[in-house]
Amino acid sequence: MQILDIQPVDIANKTGISERTVKNGIWDNKPISGKLLRALYTHYQVSMDWLASGNGPMFCNSADHIAEDSAVYGDNPRTARIVDLINEWMSFANPDEQAWLETELKFKMHVYKEYFSKK
Repeated sequence: MQILDIQPVDIANKTGISERTVKNGIWDNKPISGKLLRALYTHYQVSMDWLASGNGPMFCNSADHIAEDSAVYGDNPRTARIVDLINEWMSFANPDEQAWLETELKFKMHVYKEYFSKK
């Protein structure tokens, strides 16, 4: 978070998440909690994809960043429909809802993909 010039205590004060949790998840490279992912997205517009994987842009300042090509998840039409539906929901959602959709649905797409590949 050096780019934003903030310290763990700043994030803890703004989000209500303990300074230790913030330090563990960001500075100490330990597994990052869904609550911290959502808080960083909501308060600082930091991409959850970037936080979780290091891929893509660090910041998301528009719904365009959230929209994802369903081809990322393979060519199964069922999975593609789920991704398209999530993208549609996210385009109308407020930042808290977008954060929930991102953590609760998009990060679980591998489960849906595996399930549909068995059908």
